[in-house]
Amino acid sequence: MEKDFMRKLLLVIVWTPATLMSLILVSLLLLNYSRVKAGKSLLVMETRSMLPKNGYEFYAALPQVLGSFTTAIAKEDARPEIIRQFLRKHDSPLEPFAPLMVEVADSENIDFRLIPAIGMCESNLGKKIPADSYNAWGYMVFTGQKQGASFTDWSEAIKVMAHFLSSKFYAQGLTTPEEMGPIYAPPSVNTDNSWAKCTRKFMDELI
Repeated sequence: MEKDFMRKLLLVIVWTPATLMSLILVSLLLLNYSRVKAGKSLLVMETRSMLPKNGYEFYAALPQVLGSFTTAIAKEDARPEIIRQFLRKHDSPLEPFAPLMVEVADSENIDFRLIPAIGMCESNLGKKIPADSYNAWGYMVFTGQKQGASFTDWSEAIKVMAHFLSSKFYAQGLTTPEEMGPIYAPPSVNTDNSWAKCTRKFMDELI
């Protein structure tokens, strides 16, 4: 009896610390898991709050480190690069002015694709214009005439065009090529709305 008692007592003495250590280890693992899960949830919430508003923003890759979080998410506007690549593809002298096209489009509250798309239809993006006119958009070229307004440089021309589209069309609720065509290029209505179709085609390329 005494030997059995001593054996059981020895087992209790040996196993009790082991059981306590196991419980402590499990508790620490559960605590660490909870922290990692909370960190990942916070990361998801923060990322959702920064989702693009205009459909043309992109984000740098998020760090893949468990249990850590950073707000250093590099957000950039992709639209100037979209336009720049479009202008470069067509070997346009307007390529350096891609950021300005987006800037003035935003300031005038017009679709950023309009200026390059119209420029493509009217002058092959500035490659076929009256000498030194910087008029790539057929601006103020009235029916029957071959030359319209002239500008001092591309920067002035882009700014004037953005304001013209905003005040002449957007202010009247005319915001699509199909609505603008009869006013911007009246003869095109008799050629199956060719101006509107051309402008729409290149706007779609810039999505």
